[in-house]
Amino acid sequence: MAVETVVLETVEPHTAAVSDAICAATSLLAGAEAMEAWERLAGAPDPEFEKIKAVAGSGPSVIVGEWEAEWLAREGALKLMEMAAVKARAFGSEEYCHGPQLAAAPEDRIWHVVMPGDPRAGAMNAAHEIKISGCGILDWLPALVELQWLALAVAHNTDKDPDRKK
Repeated sequence: MAVETVVLETVEPHTAAVSDAICAATSLLAGAEAMEAWERLAGAPDPEFEKIKAVAGSGPSVIVGEWEAEWLAREGALKLMEMAAVKARAFGSEEYCHGPQLAAAPEDRIWHVVMPGDPRAGAMNAAHEIKISGCGILDWLPALVELQWLALAVAHNTDKDPDRKK
């Protein structure tokens, strides 16, 4: 079976293509529940970009998350590399606390993607927390979109062109 999605962007951060593929796959596999969630998400307004830029600064050194949030942390780090040339590292929060945290410098900024029930919520000394609202089928998606906006904001804050060709 082939599922058509949007045309792949000609620049490296294939943000629309990734989101569209997730939409197509979840709608196909989860049916009406996913489609209703996508309709709710589509109606959400864009964030105030100046506020996102203020939060984003020059980006994090590390993004951490546990469970599904670890995947989001890794995707966020990838978007930061693609859009803003920031070499943020991504770890599971448990993994981070058992090694990499010991090498952290005081100036290192941490972003923490927080799932409900994450035992490390509030304990990571994070400069910013990206919160996942629940454990429903697409409750993690607003966090992914927030990470995409944050990566774009970091690119703007550091005078990088997120649409440059590689």
